[in-house]
Amino acid sequence: MDHDDPEAAENGRQPAAPAAGISTMIQQFKRTVSKAVGYPVWQRGCYDHII
Repeated sequence: MDHDDPEAAENGRQPAAPAAGISTMIQQFKRTVSKAVGYPVWQRGCYDHII
């Protein structure tokens, strides 16, 4: 637990990871897979949701 973060100290939880980081990871994964296969394998306009 981060002791410098007052919010984390109050509720005992760590803050969630920023959404931009997850979006970037998904984008890089899709790009890498498409390059490895040689053609785009993802649908355009398809939005990923992480549950």
